[in-house]
Amino acid sequence: MFLKLIIFIIFIFYSLALGEQNNDEFAHFVDDLNTIATKTKQNIDYMPSTVTVLHSDDLTSLGVNTLFEALSFVPGIETSMIQVGWKRLISRGMHNPDSFIFDKMKLLIDGVSVSSKFYGTIYYYMDFPVDLIDRIEVLRGAASALYGDGAYNGAINVITKSAYSQDTLLNISYGSYDYRSVNALVPVSFADFKGSIDAYFQENNQKLDVSEQFVYQPSISLFNRKPQSDERLKNSGVGVNVKNDNFDFILRYNYLKSGNYFGFDEYLEPTIDDKFNDNINFHTQLAYHRKIDSDITLHAKAVFATSKISFDITPRQEIPGALPFDIELESVYKDRTILVNSELEINKFKNHSLLFGLEADNTKVIESSYGRNFDFINGDTENATFIDNGNIVTMPNNGFVKSAAGREHFAAYLQDLYSFSDALMFSLNIRYDNYKRFSSDWNSRVGLVYDYNDKLTLKLQYAEAFRVASFVEAYQSFHALLREGNSNLDNEKQKSYEASFVYKASSYQILRGNLYYSDFYNTIDINDVGENDYDNGAKRESKGIEIEYKVMPYDSHELSLSYSYTNSTYNTIDKYHYKVDTPGIASHLFKAYHLFKVSQKFSLNSTVSYIGSRDDNEYGNAQKYDIKSSWVTNLSASYLFSKNAKFRLSVNDLFNTKVTLPSYRSKHEYIARPGRTALASLHFTF
Repeated sequence: MFLKLIIFIIFIFYSLALGEQNNDEFAHFVDDLNTIATKTKQNIDYMPSTVTVLHSDDLTSLGVNTLFEALSFVPGIETSMIQVGWKRLISRGMHNPDSFIFDKMKLLIDGVSVSSKFYGTIYYYMDFPVDLIDRIEVLRGAASALYGDGAYNGAINVITKSAYSQDTLLNISYGSYDYRSVNALVPVSFADFKGSIDAYFQENNQKLDVSEQFVYQPSISLFNRKPQSDERLKNSGVGVNVKNDNFDFILRYNYLKSGNYFGFDEYLEPTIDDKFNDNINFHTQLAYHRKIDSDITLHAKAVFATSKISFDITPRQEIPGALPFDIELESVYKDRTILVNSELEINKFKNHSLLFGLEADNTKVIESSYGRNFDFINGDTENATFIDNGNIVTMPNNGFVKSAAGREHFAAYLQDLYSFSDALMFSLNIRYDNYKRFSSDWNSRVGLVYDYNDKLTLKLQYAEAFRVASFVEAYQSFHALLREGNSNLDNEKQKSYEASFVYKASSYQILRGNLYYSDFYNTIDINDVGENDYDNGAKRESKGIEIEYKVMPYDSHELSLSYSYTNSTYNTIDKYHYKVDTPGIASHLFKAYHLFKVSQKFSLNSTVSYIGSRDDNEYGNAQKYDIKSSWVTNLSASYLFSKNAKFRLSVNDLFNTKVTLPSYRSKHEYIARPGRTALASLHFTF
């Protein structure tokens, strides 16, 4: 694996020797502006929070195709996947190995939250095309004082090109596993409104050969197809973003249909023709902005959103003499959310920049059903009895979640950015969140930013965060093969401490680093042997370091290196009381990319990433599977036919490295990923 790294380094130094120095193109490294760290536009290096900004031009040059792939460039974030194919982000080592609840980060698209209250996850937007993104702002660590519930481990704001671009764009791609996609952006204007409409469609036919260990009792069951994971995907969406001097209107729809990959219980579906999980997400926002006077600005917005998820799964297939039919489940869940928010931005007082905000929202479950074709005898699927001759019957009374499911919420918050001097700034955030059916929470964030000199900036931050139980954790109904929710769960809590520095050696060279330590309380997890299926666990902790280095030594080159180390503890809350460090995650992550503009028309770009080894632990007997570390190299080449047309060819995992992910509760040794893939794309600008 080190040979691959050596080849990458040789390639970089060889190409560096061919360039000429020019620093102008490095401006976005040293002057990145963001709104996610303080809700006001500020340079990321002069805010106390740890923020990474990813730019679409760089990402597409590197062959990055989706939001999920892009987020792997953020230090401290490991991209992974659960057995059913839901893409997940592991931020700073915080990971519950046996839970469907993950990420615990808030996702915003053009400033509008699209995070789910059902599972508390954001996987359904991870395939969003980078071609339609302008930039991605990632705030790492506790962010509830800014964004409330959901921003437990951070926040991600995706700014689309529809928010700014007035160009017409068309992108067409084809790649491995019959992957094909098309996306477009068209400017629109009416009356005094201007903006854009974007749309996208992508699908594949990906199926990976696997061993019979993923077949339930292969020696006796009737499994009549080739053992393959069903990773087929169909994803489409549309977005509208228009504005005038006072109003913004945003609308976005996203549909994701995917196969069940390795199965919900990590056993392959016996048939795949009609087995799937569906996600439909829709939101629309109307915002109003008005300057009351030269120092006070009013912002107000109203949001309407709906979310729907449905499953059709077969966790067990027919077994002669035991199961006369396949065991099948179907479920549907849908909710709607209404939110109103108002903010006052005040710059009236000397050296103070103030922000006051009020927010109220209501989420109501409007559809919930659960159907199955079986009953249990003594809870043993091998001795199940069947309903209606094996046909699926919708269960009466409660659906997938209980009728009590819902959420009413009110929040008030304050932000003060105070400049003691030109060199020293203090920031304060305080937020109060009140829930009708859950406990209320106060959260704060305090930070200091000190410019030691014109090259070195030092930062300190203390931040708190909380997370309210998702609807699954709090309200999931008691049905066969489902865990029952616990409405008495306490809110998860976090206290986090960070020390950071930014060193700008020159206008074309920058080094950023930070140390963090976090305590986590009341972590919600699965309890297989207690009175409740979901319960609050013991205190956990996470600590680590994150480093980013970016340099542009010549006008034809851009080099970025990042490294992160994390160590976190995990405590099960079942009878084993099992405690491990960094379970199922990599303590060490390294990422490097090199952009090489060979000529005015041709560029050759490369990425190398290192994922450290991971221990996957089987609870109860502490059996360990060592998932080996891996180096992965990607290569992308672009050719500009004209100022309006570009061709790009990308090869991911150039050396066909064996990349594996942890198995669900260590049921199997690992989950294999595709290996080498290729993607060809045409990009047009009109």
